[in-house]
Amino acid sequence: MCMRAGIVTNDWKSFVMLGITFFVANRLGGKVLDDVYAHLIQPWFTAFLTKTDKKLNGGNRKAKKVISVNRWYMEQKVLVSVSVVGRDFEEVVKQLYLVPIVHSSALGWIAANGVQRPVHYYRIEDEKVSPVPMLFDRIEETMAIHKQ
Repeated sequence: MCMRAGIVTNDWKSFVMLGITFFVANRLGGKVLDDVYAHLIQPWFTAFLTKTDKKLNGGNRKAKKVISVNRWYMEQKVLVSVSVVGRDFEEVVKQLYLVPIVHSSALGWIAANGVQRPVHYYRIEDEKVSPVPMLFDRIEETMAIHKQ
């Protein structure tokens, strides 16, 4: 992340490394991905969000913060999208531990109810998780929920 003339921009190299890490970990298996996330990515991500939160001002500071973690499950042909919502990034970070739990529960829900639609959306807010997914045909449809 870099700061130019009062505007926060993301350094593309960090996101490329994050993408490569997820790609490699996903090829190695789900448990490895969870371990990589818990030990490598989450601490880095927490520090990144804390720095970003401190640089926000005005309306950006007052707006709710949302981080979405999406994972494609090839075998089921479904994208599970989990959004973590908070008043600030610190609140979002405190709830990130729920993301792997929601992904595991989502697979259980799919096993019991079938895929039904290609995008399953869950929301975490105030450490409460939506009990059943909202089902969509496209990921773009979930964006309207964030504006509510």
